[in-house]
Amino acid sequence: MKKALSLSLLLATLLLLCGVPLHGGTPHTGKVGDEVIAHYTRLGDKEKLQAAKFLVENMKYHYFYESSLLADYYRQVHEVSQHYKYPVSIPHYQNIYKTLGNIGEGKEKVGDADRLTAQFLIRHIDATYADWRQGRWARHLSFDEFCEWLLPYRLGNERFEDNRQSLRRQFADDANVLTACDERRYSAYWAARGVCDGIKSFNFKVDDKALPHSEVDLPVSVLMDMRMGECSNYAKLTTYIMRSCGIPVSYDYTPQWPNKAFRHSWNALHDNTGQTVPFLGSETYPGQSSRTGEKMAKVFRRTFAYQRQSAYALNEQWGEPLPPTLNSPFFKDVSSEYFKGEDITLTLPQMQMKRRFAYLSVFDNQDWVPVDWSLIDSSRQVTFKSMGHDIVYMSVLWGRNGSVPCDDPFLFRADGSIRRFTPDMSRKVTLTMDRKYPLFGRMLDYARAMRGGYIEASDSSNFKDAVRIADIKETPSAWYNTVKVNISGRKFRYWRYKAPNGSKGNLAELELYGSGTELIPKEALGDDMRYNKTKVKKIIDKDKLSYYESLHARGAWAGVDMGEPVSVSEIRFLPRNDGNHVEPGHLYQLCYFDKGKQVIVGTVTATDCKVTFVNVPSGALYILHDLTEGSEERIFSYEKGQIDWY
Repeated sequence: MKKALSLSLLLATLLLLCGVPLHGGTPHTGKVGDEVIAHYTRLGDKEKLQAAKFLVENMKYHYFYESSLLADYYRQVHEVSQHYKYPVSIPHYQNIYKTLGNIGEGKEKVGDADRLTAQFLIRHIDATYADWRQGRWARHLSFDEFCEWLLPYRLGNERFEDNRQSLRRQFADDANVLTACDERRYSAYWAARGVCDGIKSFNFKVDDKALPHSEVDLPVSVLMDMRMGECSNYAKLTTYIMRSCGIPVSYDYTPQWPNKAFRHSWNALHDNTGQTVPFLGSETYPGQSSRTGEKMAKVFRRTFAYQRQSAYALNEQWGEPLPPTLNSPFFKDVSSEYFKGEDITLTLPQMQMKRRFAYLSVFDNQDWVPVDWSLIDSSRQVTFKSMGHDIVYMSVLWGRNGSVPCDDPFLFRADGSIRRFTPDMSRKVTLTMDRKYPLFGRMLDYARAMRGGYIEASDSSNFKDAVRIADIKETPSAWYNTVKVNISGRKFRYWRYKAPNGSKGNLAELELYGSGTELIPKEALGDDMRYNKTKVKKIIDKDKLSYYESLHARGAWAGVDMGEPVSVSEIRFLPRNDGNHVEPGHLYQLCYFDKGKQVIVGTVTATDCKVTFVNVPSGALYILHDLTEGSEERIFSYEKGQIDWY
């Protein structure tokens, strides 16, 4: 015991000399750590002893939160989960945290080193070591890989729970089923695929409607109860489940999409070839990325090991404010495992703010979000490693009120060159736009799914002897579409859109006009009215973002009962959409970026589905704001009448 204690004291001394931040003052392994190290020292098992040291040396930096309010929240979630399933459970979960208030209030920070027991750590080390050395799906790992991909007992600051065995009992058979044959027996891929099937049957939904907004991570038991959450919750739960079954899996993420809002998290499998194979629980199998083809500026991997070369660790000697995306010692850069990036070296201009760190940021629809950092050298140079291409970046410093731009934003091209967006005040252009946000493939897919459908009219609510008004032969516009009605003045009471087989409808609005005047329907109708009566009303609610989607992909339809036969001269329909087209009556403001700050060009009210601005400085990066409504807005360039979104 004395020998183990002296090793512990030596480690603490080295950490102090290296400037490593100390948990609660002086980091300590405590009695628990000493017991665990002494246990494996007595056994003489060198590998388990090294594994124990890895956990003990790093657990001093890990913690979780607890409070009576949190305990009450977890208890009530469990009670709701016993009576209601998704999506009926959503309002009940929402009501819990509305009633309780801020569930993070009054929380106490509890260090792992102060709460975990030696018995737990020894049991955990023995079990994960057995999965590595005697199991079937992790034998290909080196010792360092074992420590990273299998050994850690936690991911974030969620409440500590000893649930490895319960998760294993629930999901390990799913791995065994797909690896029963000789060909797959030792395949980490097939084992992970089997567990993915098990998670799928568990029916976890990627949905954050009922999650509390708190810095407290939800523990596994709560996620298992709720069976819903953000992609980060899904990826966390999958990591716990996979590792409990002896399958080497990590939690990877991009801190901010470079061409839209939000971040994304997923899993990665360390397969038998040593490759990183991305996936996300039951949403996709290993090798089937959930966001194939998406641009990424950086990719990080959540670690248990304290990263001593992180900005967080280095900042201990300076105490600068750090951006939330990079304010942790528990992640490492794995961008090179996902794309071939290149280093970006910049020379920063002289600035009044004195900082040791500079950051490279991307735009999240509203602000510039740092995704990488660099120390500033004596010549004001900074280098950002392995950055993604075809992305607009801006260098920033970080103050107590957020990012402070250093220079104009720039495009990092695929060939490694940089195109800086500097406004040219000597050359003005006229700029015309019909959208304030890029049209993403998902929105186009909804319009494309209407191809092959048709519009018809009838005197009967079951559309017996219906008259075909128009066939949708081509992909319609993702915005409003107009159909001229030419049926020799005939009148019909019932009108509908019939979706092609394979489509669930996804119709946002259906409008009928007679002699230039909109005709008001009595009510909306649709297939299977027992379930869809409320949903189908969305096609006449004048809300372009609401939409009708049937439960079925065969025979889906949505229409209107006009109350009496009417003569229709024109029909307008709107596919499910994002609401980002220019709308008549809305107030729009165009801005350009000058040294990272937005400068207003002008403000106009749209009179049709386009807006035009004159005397716009050329060569800049722009953004169009809808001051009437909406939040999705993207930066773009404008060259020779061509808009390029970033």
